[in-house]
Amino acid sequence: MPAPSCHYNDGKSAARHAVTLDLTADPLRIVGDDGQIMAVWRKSEIHGIDEPGAGVPARFAGGGDARLTLDDPETLQRLLDAVPSLGRRRRPSAAAVLQAVAGVAAVLALMAGLYLAFPALIERLAAYIPVSWEEAAGKAAADRLVARLSAGGECREPAGTAALERLTGRLAAAAETPFRFRVRVADAAMANAFAAPGGHIVLLRGLVESAETSEEVAGVLAHEMGHVIERHATEAMLRNAGIKVVLGPLLGDPSSLMPDLGKAAAVVLTLSFSRKAEREADDRAVGILTAAGIGGGLARFLDRLAESEGEAIAYTGFLSTHPEARERARTARQTRKGAAAMPPEDWMALKRICQSPADGAES
Repeated sequence: MPAPSCHYNDGKSAARHAVTLDLTADPLRIVGDDGQIMAVWRKSEIHGIDEPGAGVPARFAGGGDARLTLDDPETLQRLLDAVPSLGRRRRPSAAAVLQAVAGVAAVLALMAGLYLAFPALIERLAAYIPVSWEEAAGKAAADRLVARLSAGGECREPAGTAALERLTGRLAAAAETPFRFRVRVADAAMANAFAAPGGHIVLLRGLVESAETSEEVAGVLAHEMGHVIERHATEAMLRNAGIKVVLGPLLGDPSSLMPDLGKAAAVVLTLSFSRKAEREADDRAVGILTAAGIGGGLARFLDRLAESEGEAIAYTGFLSTHPEARERARTARQTRKGAAAMPPEDWMALKRICQSPADGAES
């Protein structure tokens, strides 16, 4: 006997036809109100589209875009009795399983590819960061570094500041870079230095005081300039921001290339450059010092650093690769012999940059 009425849509128009089902045969016949057969579906091909629920019509398909909607529980039960497979969860077809496996494999391959290519992608993305952003990030980082590392703040003794500016200008004139270097000295006893993005560099008082010659300070400063030119700190911030800096532009969000300025100082303060980055910065330093006609102070500073090996292993910044100091000193010796980095009066003034004018008068 025909089952109670239900509704059929042929998938070609929006028309909804009241129909009855002839469940006695296979294929199942869908019969219109006028007695005409509107469709025949093989029972083995009939499958549910929606999970039936209270008050929710059950919908079925039998191939193609046609749909059969059952509005009452009695009709649904009759269909389930006639097509027992509908009462069981459909097992996915082999094609569906292969498609799912292929999808998972594609995602894993993409993730593996991004992981392997991430360092190279970061280097390329760093080149698209506007210089203005790098300068803003570098200033924010340098400001916070000085505040966190130095109870006495920034050293501003006028004669020492002017001497440092002259040395910075001499080195910058020998470097090819879009950045304008801004170097400051923080009143901290540790002998260290930090390169932030955008040309901002922080030297610590301990480094200036421990240097035996102005060429040593010039060598360290040229090395930090090398990090800036190579955008190592900027790349570190992009790595810290994570994979979103790669996916963001691909998804139409270029703002993901601009990491949070508030995190800049934390990244720079805990930064430990790779051996590759240190070699690149050393190579840049050799080129800058040679072009500026300054002698090999960087090699002498690294030699003394190597002699104290073990004291600075936990440091970051310039000292973060302390165990490689001897290897780096060999590279730095490529610098040709040159003149002094500063005249004697500038060197003495730089040594006193963290003294107040009153302290200088008393000495």
